[in-house]
Amino acid sequence: MQINREWEPFENHDEEIKITEKDALIKLEKLFDETIDLWLTSDVPVASLMSGGIDSSAVTSSARKFNNIKSFSVIFPDDQDINEQQNIEDIIKHSKINNSEIISFKENLVHQNINDVVKSFDAPINDPNNMTLYALCNKIKKNFDYKVVLCGEGADELFAGYPRHIDFYNKIKKNKNDRELILGNNYLSIERLKKIDWNLDYEFSERNKILENLNSKKLLNKILEYDQKTFLQSRLYCQDMIGMANSIEIRTPFLEHKFAEFINSLPVEFKHNGIYTKYLFRRVAEKFLPKNVCWDKKKVALNIPYSKLLKKGFLNEIFIENINKNSKISEFCNIEKLINLFNVHQPNHITKDHSNTLWRLLALELWLKNISSP
Repeated sequence: MQINREWEPFENHDEEIKITEKDALIKLEKLFDETIDLWLTSDVPVASLMSGGIDSSAVTSSARKFNNIKSFSVIFPDDQDINEQQNIEDIIKHSKINNSEIISFKENLVHQNINDVVKSFDAPINDPNNMTLYALCNKIKKNFDYKVVLCGEGADELFAGYPRHIDFYNKIKKNKNDRELILGNNYLSIERLKKIDWNLDYEFSERNKILENLNSKKLLNKILEYDQKTFLQSRLYCQDMIGMANSIEIRTPFLEHKFAEFINSLPVEFKHNGIYTKYLFRRVAEKFLPKNVCWDKKKVALNIPYSKLLKKGFLNEIFIENINKNSKISEFCNIEKLINLFNVHQPNHITKDHSNTLWRLLALELWLKNISSP
């Protein structure tokens, strides 16, 4: 048996292509529409998952040029920190999109699905926002006849859309050490794990191998290439598991290989111009989205307020119910110290918000119980 890599990002060029911003803008718009048209190909009706952000709304608006696509959104009227209802309404009005919302998205909608989500995965659910995606897909499955949906996944990894991309860029540029990428922002979690006597004897041999074999020369491209080969893989895995659990194919047109190759080849200042992430794409999206959506810096995605819910809400109840001296994860950590970490947790506090660690350990416990149950 021979194992060969069919394609990988950044392998066809060493440096950025020479292109003016005007020409890049024209080509990007044309290529984006062609890509959406291609990914709409299906024997069954195709819908779209649309948040109030630029990625999924651009996909939906472009698809609207080719058919009367229906979109689905989640709104959080009780939590204005993550509620994108105003943006969604602006997009619908501007692009005349046929949209259905999960209105008054309540905790119990996620709560009642948590066991189903755990059973759908082959690994612990590291990202709690998968719960929202599952609830949305489950609603589509039960109430609408759609088997294929488009989404905006992949745009951030192409256009440097995450705040951490620029954080890493500044940090590596200052320290002259690209190995900062291997640990990423997990150094915060490691400090918390020390507090609960977690075994920190780990190696990063696979991540080292990826880092040593990157094709990119420019620092921002190197960060994006590493992300496309690591973090993005986990996101696509989650989408596949959630989609298939609800008999839905979730498609990611941003990751059409010709489109991705073009974006990867662009000058880095077209991706981040020093002020805006996704700079060139925002300029393209201006042609079919409201300007307030195109230039909104706030990044929300399909979030659930899990930090708050761990303090007061159904996640708090589930944590108390599952984390005790009889927990399966007691084999790996000091449960009393973990419970203390849980008790001092304060949402959105710069040093006392332990939600990332608490959620992942709870997810591990739920998964271990699921795989050991008959």
